[in-house]
Amino acid sequence: MPVSNGNAAPAATREIGWSSSIPPRVGVVIVITYFLMFGYWAQLLHFDLTFVLQMVCFLGIILTILVSGLRLRLSETIGRLDVPGRAHPKLLALMLLVAVVIRLALKLVAQSLAHGTDIRTLTAWNFAYECIIPPLNEEPVFRGLLLMSLLAIFQPRWGQAVVLAAFTFSWVHPARDLEQQIATFLLGCLLGVMFVRTRSLSSCMVVHAVWNMMVFVRLPIV
Repeated sequence: MPVSNGNAAPAATREIGWSSSIPPRVGVVIVITYFLMFGYWAQLLHFDLTFVLQMVCFLGIILTILVSGLRLRLSETIGRLDVPGRAHPKLLALMLLVAVVIRLALKLVAQSLAHGTDIRTLTAWNFAYECIIPPLNEEPVFRGLLLMSLLAIFQPRWGQAVVLAAFTFSWVHPARDLEQQIATFLLGCLLGVMFVRTRSLSSCMVVHAVWNMMVFVRLPIV
């Protein structure tokens, strides 16, 4: 009979990525601090560049405390920044397919009910504002710092952490209609599962960017 290592984590735990290096009590402080600082401003500023700057400052301060004060590696606080799909190419491809299908289905509903309000004109600025700035700004906060903190709090109930992070992600995004609110929540759930299974922040950025890219697609209405 092979001798097991007493320090080894269960196989299921290693595969699904339940563990979090952020201490649970620190995770609670991070989550509460986030809500106190951004719960109101997100709705007021509608995610403009001022809000982006505030989020970057918040992320920088918390990461400095975690990395310098608690001696955690950056990958233990916001996940890895490896090349997307290197470790999990099939999962990344599946998530991209699911994201496109869900996004197009919701977009078809939105166009049918609201005459195409979920459509942007493709320009260099609009592309950067929709597909580059949000993934780079939001993923380290929502899928990285916030979800890692919630995983520490709810461990090993990672599903609850994913749903709460997705709800927060949807709540701080002002939506004109129910379809947009549902779409944002589903995106949060999709990215949360992706992050929990891979801890690849860059993979989540790719899925997020492709999801947002659908805003430039106009579907034919029969």
